[in-house]
Amino acid sequence: MFVFHCKLFHVSSHSLHAKWKVKSTLGFVESLPERHQELLGDYKDHIRSLHTCINVNQGLFNRILGCVGNVYEIHSKIYDPITVSLRFL
Repeated sequence: MFVFHCKLFHVSSHSLHAKWKVKSTLGFVESLPERHQELLGDYKDHIRSLHTCINVNQGLFNRILGCVGNVYEIHSKIYDPITVSLRFL
C-alpha cells in the first residue's frame, strides 16, 4: 500500500506543479503591455486550454490508479495459498 500512496502523491504533485506553471505563465503574459499581448495572438487561450488538459489527465491518472488495487484480485482467487499448499502434499 505504501508504494500505491507514493505513486498517487507523485501524480497529484505533478498535477499541482503543472497547474502552478500554467497559472504563473498566464500571469506573466497578462503582465505584458497590451501591444505585446496582441502580438502573442491566441497564446493566452492556448495556456488556458492546457489547464483543461491537466484536469483531464489527472482524472485519467486517478482512474488508472483506482483500478490498480483490483489488478491482483483475480490472481488471489486462482492462486489461493491454502489450495496451492494442499496440491503439493
